Amino acid sequence: MKSGKQSFPHTTKYIGDTPYTFAKGIYPYSYVDCSAKFEDTELPPIDKFYNTLNDEPLSIENYQRAKKFGPISISAILANITTFTS
Repeated sequence: MKSGKQSFPHTTKYIGDTPYTFAKGIYPYSYVDCSAKFEDTELPPIDKFYNTLNDEPLSIENYQRAKKFGPISISAILANITTFTS
């Protein structure tokens, strides 16, 4: 299997080829501890992104990157994933 952007021509065609297109996502795993959190429409505070597996806080740079995409509910993200995978 090939690796790299050339393996994803449809992604770059429809989403674009920005520094964020293939970047690792930022997700507050420890924060999302119940289904009600899926309805949040604002980004949680930076301390809610603490990585308990590696015992590390989220960098300010990565938090700013998450903020750049604006508030969006996690349920909206899941709805999009469901649409594209159905």
